[in-house]
Amino acid sequence: MNCIKKLFITGEKRTGKSSLIKQIIRRSNISAEGLFIQRINVKNQDQIAYRLMDYSPSKDYCLEITCDKLSGYDNIFLIRAGNNIIYKNINVFNDFGVRVLSSAVRRKPELVLLDEIGSIEENAFLYRDALFNALNSDIKLLGVLQKKSNSMIEAVKYHNDVCVHELTHSNMEEIEKIILEYINNE
Repeated sequence: MNCIKKLFITGEKRTGKSSLIKQIIRRSNISAEGLFIQRINVKNQDQIAYRLMDYSPSKDYCLEITCDKLSGYDNIFLIRAGNNIIYKNINVFNDFGVRVLSSAVRRKPELVLLDEIGSIEENAFLYRDALFNALNSDIKLLGVLQKKSNSMIEAVKYHNDVCVHELTHSNMEEIEKIILEYINNE
């Protein structure tokens, strides 16, 4: 594999990008820190919330949960009711996201996780700065890019140190090999 500095996986929704990365990180002995998004399904309501979580090996890396109500959950940045967005808070990225990502870059674990980068962060300018600081650093970074187009996703995709691979249902083994080779190479 070429000397990839930062690796991102993209693909259609629900193809298993985050699940694949989660499985690989759990199986490896790599020290990792960073961010991931947890999906919260609210029982008996047509609501789905998205929560920014910090990743560390000592915490549960749970991508999706179901609950009775959203009270008690922190760092929720988006709530959908059906197809409508009823709550949006980019400050979760500007505050919590910046703090976690900046700390990971300073601490330099073997791998920094960014799962995932989408459209809501585009206007979270402090988070964008922290993200590009991470991209310009010498850390090893593994992330997920939503398969959308906005100025931030395009800037990440075409950053000199970034390599992007698309995951489909038919190339999961190939992408898994690419990720494993990336995280295991010095």
